[in-house]
Amino acid sequence: MTVKIFAMNDTEWWAAETVEEAITDFCATYSCTREEAIEDHFIDGPVEALSDDQMDELVFSDEDLGLMSFRAKLANLVESGATFPNLFATTEY
Repeated sequence: MTVKIFAMNDTEWWAAETVEEAITDFCATYSCTREEAIEDHFIDGPVEALSDDQMDELVFSDEDLGLMSFRAKLANLVESGATFPNLFATTEY
């Protein structure tokens, strides 16, 4: 299983194996159709996986573990047996 992080918009990132899984789970979470998500929620253009540089540069703040890169947080989740797809990070809380 290869989990990637997808930027859904300016404030939310989803962890999933494919972009389709990320979009489907996003829509289920927010009770919206794919068309509504594309029109109202997503950043411009198609949702894409973060680059290697972004995975190392973006910072995740964890109450228990402190600050770490998105790459380190994803590795921590995979190691702990987390299930995917799911909301990975948000700036909203």
